Order: sequence, then C-alpha cells, then structure tokens
Amino acid sequence: MPVPEEADRKRITSPCWLPIRLSNAGHVLLIRTAIPPIHPEIETMPSRPHLDEKSVAPAALSAMESFHAKIVRDVQESVRLDRIVVVGMAQNAYVANVRKLLDEAGVTYTYLEYGSYFSKWKERLAIKLWSGWPTFPQVFVNGTLIGGEELTKAALADGSLKSSVGRAAAVVSA
Repeated sequence: MPVPEEADRKRITSPCWLPIRLSNAGHVLLIRTAIPPIHPEIETMPSRPHLDEKSVAPAALSAMESFHAKIVRDVQESVRLDRIVVVGMAQNAYVANVRKLLDEAGVTYTYLEYGSYFSKWKERLAIKLWSGWPTFPQVFVNGTLIGGEELTKAALADGSLKSSVGRAAAVVSA
C-alpha cells in the first residue's frame, strides 16, 4: 500500500485509525483502534528521510531486521501491553528526570532499562533504529511514542498525558 497523500492522511487518521509504517519503501498498515493519539499533531504521519529499501541489498536488509531482534520484540510487546512505557538507560539524567516527573505525578509506568553509557550500546541502537527516536528516554503512551524528556514534560504540564491514559482506561473498561 503506498503512503497516503496529505489530503488522505487527514481522512484516514481520525482517532479510530493508527497508521504503522511497515518498511522504508512506504508500506503502511492501518490499524483500527479506539484509543486516539495523545496529541493531534501525531495524527498525521510525518515524513523523514529514509534510505529507499530498493537501495539496500537483500543480505543487508536481513541483517538489519535481525539486529538485536529479541530486544526490539521485548520493547514492542511492552508498548503493546502497557499503558505507559519508559525505555531508558542507567546514568542518564534525562531518563531519571522523566521517571521522577512521572512518579511525582502519580503516573504508573513500566520502565525498561538497557545498559548504561558503558554497556549495551548496540541494544539501545536497535531500539533507536526501530522507533526512529534518536535519544533516551523514549516514552510511549497507549502504544504511541510521545518523545523524550521535553515532550513528556509538556504532555504532563498540559494534562494530555493523563487524559489520554484516562480515555484508554475508559475504553478498556467499557
């Protein structure tokens, strides 16, 4: 399926549809969901440069897909199952700040830690390649990556993080 044009994105990305990019070649899977994105600007799929899949040799694609695949699957599973997931690393002040903010706000979350500045850099690289987010922490709310420290602070400050979690809880219990 080709990437939808801008006009189509607005139509198909109502709060009931979640577009998932399947590959760099522009394949998109639309998943019906009752949980709307945490911020309206997330409803459209932003474009960022990717190396076209046709420009990558099959052996290289296979290596990319298998690069610490178990770690990526573990993160994907937590993001799928848990309302809020913080992926981080030890000794990182930004990760510590986000965890402290969430704790102070009384927000329950799952924390996944992958090494420190001295270990597991390849595992963290695999997570970054999967999510497309270049730094830690990576904060997911209802399956949606909301960003790192600054964007999590903003979502807590404007109330969108708690309201999104509340909407999800209402949908689950209904």
